[in-house]
Amino acid sequence: MRDYDLRATEKGYSLVSSKKYICTCSFNCIITNWCNFKVKSLEICKVLHSSLGLNLKEYKIFRKQFWLENYTISIFKVYMRCIILILVNKINSLNV
Repeated sequence: MRDYDLRATEKGYSLVSSKKYICTCSFNCIITNWCNFKVKSLEICKVLHSSLGLNLKEYKIFRKQFWLENYTISIFKVYMRCIILILVNKINSLNV
Protein backbone atom coordinates (compact mmCIF):
# COMPACT_ATOMS: atom_id res chain seq x y z
CA MET A 1 0.00 0.00 0.00
CA ARG A 2 1.15 3.50 -0.71
CA ASP A 3 0.72 6.51 1.54
CA TYR A 4 -2.32 7.80 -0.36
CA ASP A 5 -3.93 4.35 -0.05
CA LEU A 6 -3.47 4.42 3.70
CA ARG A 7 -4.78 7.97 3.98
CA ALA A 8 -7.83 7.15 1.84
CA THR A 9 -8.56 4.03 3.89
CA GLU A 10 -8.19 6.00 7.10
CA LYS A 11 -10.77 8.54 5.81
CA GLY A 12 -13.24 5.74 4.99
CA TYR A 13 -12.84 5.50 1.19
CA SER A 14 -13.03 2.12 -0.53
CA LEU A 15 -10.06 1.04 -2.63
CA VAL A 16 -10.38 -0.77 -5.94
CA SER A 17 -7.59 -2.69 -7.69
CA SER A 18 -7.51 -3.06 -11.46
CA LYS A 19 -5.27 -4.66 -14.08
CA LYS A 20 -4.89 -1.39 -16.01
CA TYR A 21 -4.60 2.28 -15.11
CA ILE A 22 -7.91 4.02 -14.66
CA CYS A 23 -6.26 7.41 -15.03
CA THR A 24 -2.82 8.98 -14.81
CA CYS A 25 -1.39 12.18 -13.42
CA SER A 26 0.69 14.21 -15.87
CA PHE A 27 2.81 15.53 -13.00
CA ASN A 28 4.11 12.01 -12.23
CA CYS A 29 5.13 10.97 -15.77
CA ILE A 30 8.86 11.64 -15.41
CA ILE A 31 11.31 10.12 -12.96
CA THR A 32 12.07 12.40 -10.03
CA ASN A 33 15.56 13.85 -9.85
CA TRP A 34 16.41 12.47 -6.42
CA CYS A 35 16.34 8.91 -7.75
CA ASN A 36 17.70 9.58 -11.24
CA PHE A 37 21.36 8.54 -11.61
CA LYS A 38 21.79 10.88 -14.62
CA VAL A 39 21.37 13.97 -12.42
CA LYS A 40 24.40 15.61 -10.81
CA SER A 41 25.22 14.66 -7.20
CA LEU A 42 24.49 18.06 -5.67
CA GLU A 43 21.10 18.18 -7.40
CA ILE A 44 20.21 14.73 -6.04
CA CYS A 45 20.78 15.90 -2.45
CA LYS A 46 18.91 19.19 -2.96
CA VAL A 47 15.87 17.55 -4.54
CA LEU A 48 15.77 14.73 -1.97
CA HIS A 49 14.81 17.23 0.73
CA SER A 50 12.47 19.35 -1.41
CA SER A 51 8.78 18.88 -2.17
CA LEU A 52 9.76 17.89 -5.73
CA GLY A 53 11.75 14.93 -4.41
CA LEU A 54 10.90 12.64 -1.56
CA ASN A 55 10.10 15.49 0.85
CA LEU A 56 12.00 13.71 3.60
CA LYS A 57 10.38 15.58 6.48
CA GLU A 58 6.89 14.44 5.43
CA TYR A 59 8.17 10.93 4.64
CA LYS A 60 9.62 10.56 8.14
CA ILE A 61 6.29 11.59 9.70
CA PHE A 62 4.42 9.14 7.46
CA ARG A 63 6.77 6.25 8.26
CA LYS A 64 6.55 6.91 12.02
CA GLN A 65 2.75 6.97 11.87
CA PHE A 66 2.21 3.77 9.87
CA TRP A 67 5.42 1.68 10.21
CA LEU A 68 7.19 2.66 13.40
CA GLU A 69 8.81 -0.78 13.76
CA ASN A 70 10.97 -0.30 10.64
CA TYR A 71 11.26 3.50 10.65
CA THR A 72 15.06 3.59 11.10
CA ILE A 73 15.68 1.05 8.35
CA SER A 74 13.46 2.89 5.86
CA ILE A 75 15.20 6.23 6.46
CA PHE A 76 18.59 4.51 6.21
CA LYS A 77 17.55 3.05 2.83
CA VAL A 78 16.67 6.50 1.51
CA TYR A 79 20.08 7.89 2.41
CA MET A 80 21.84 4.79 1.05
CA ARG A 81 20.00 5.17 -2.24
CA CYS A 82 21.14 8.78 -2.43
CA ILE A 83 24.74 7.81 -1.65
CA ILE A 84 24.70 4.99 -4.21
CA LEU A 85 23.39 7.33 -6.91
CA ILE A 86 26.14 9.82 -6.10
CA LEU A 87 28.73 7.04 -6.34
CA VAL A 88 27.30 5.90 -9.69
CA ASN A 89 27.63 9.49 -10.92
CA LYS A 90 31.25 9.60 -9.81
CA ILE A 91 32.08 6.26 -11.45
CA ASN A 92 30.34 7.28 -14.68
CA SER A 93 32.21 10.58 -14.79
CA LEU A 94 35.54 8.71 -14.43
CA ASN A 95 34.64 6.37 -17.31
CA VAL A 96 33.79 9.16 -19.73
